[in-house]
Amino acid sequence: MKRLILQQDTREQAPWLFAGYDVDVIIKSLSEGDYAALLGGEIVGLVERKSGTDFRGSVTHGRDRFERELQRLAYSGVPCCIIVEDSLENMCLPTVHTKAHPASIVNSGISFFPKYGVPVFYCNSVEGAEYHAYHFLKFCVKYAEIGRAA
Repeated sequence: MKRLILQQDTREQAPWLFAGYDVDVIIKSLSEGDYAALLGGEIVGLVERKSGTDFRGSVTHGRDRFERELQRLAYSGVPCCIIVEDSLENMCLPTVHTKAHPASIVNSGISFFPKYGVPVFYCNSVEGAEYHAYHFLKFCVKYAEIGRAA
């Protein structure tokens, strides 16, 4: 497989660096997601990146806006996922950030795959999230290439 080309949204404030990965990153505005895999200039996969705190807020007080974002991801026509930079174990603990029960936050994440076709992956660290994003997007390119060859 040739070098992976990723597009990073211009609004990323603390972007993943993908250091040590065989990747070129183009910084350009994305209408959906925070990172996209490109094949021949076309988006073939999307990742929405969330910190644990951001995810909790998105599924509680920001729920309506986040559900609209999930609908756009679902209708993008390409594989997409949400990657949370926090462990599932931490997401199951109460926090001062929200009064919502931790189970309702975790169950919201579980519901997004059957409802929108958008899975949520919890990663224990920023580095783990970056690793997961790279490999998810790499597989998006791989299977898009296979589909084009068929």
